[in-house]
Amino acid sequence: KMTVSEAASEWLTIHCANLAKSTVYQYQTYFRAYILPVIGSKDIAEVHHKDIQRIINRMAGKGLAKKTQKNAVGNISSFFSYLVANGYIAESPVKKVIFRETTPYEYYIYSGEEFRKLLSCCLTEKDRTVLVLGGLCGLRLSEIFGLKWSDISFITPEKAIIHIHRAAVTIGNKKMDYKC
Repeated sequence: KMTVSEAASEWLTIHCANLAKSTVYQYQTYFRAYILPVIGSKDIAEVHHKDIQRIINRMAGKGLAKKTQKNAVGNISSFFSYLVANGYIAESPVKKVIFRETTPYEYYIYSGEEFRKLLSCCLTEKDRTVLVLGGLCGLRLSEIFGLKWSDISFITPEKAIIHIHRAAVTIGNKKMDYKC
């Protein structure tokens, strides 16, 4: 007898050992946030299609996007494929999961005046730079912190193109870059 939690720990240690650290981190995050709270204490042989559907229903109930739900099923499917391949279970319970559309996130776009007020609250030049790159260029924080001078092509003193080649992420306590 083995619980989903115990099997997930083995899978993350053995199967995922040669995967990119960012992929392993994504698996760990999905399992910790969405999968283990629902089925972590269940015996792996006792997990059925309805349990997988329950995970997805719970995610949809939290307003998580259909793409996030599909990513979770991809992670779950990979996990159960590992269990089947290693003889722990006869077949995977991941079958024909139904995804629910959620209400799209409503973005709020700051007016020029609001953005200037926000900039005036920044205490350092670094804070202002991060806010400008995020607010005016639409970059994510990980993309901003992954930038290097060589990623910026200065066309004229007033015009530049920013190339996103990497994102800075923290996995555990270790900061690292991964290629985009």
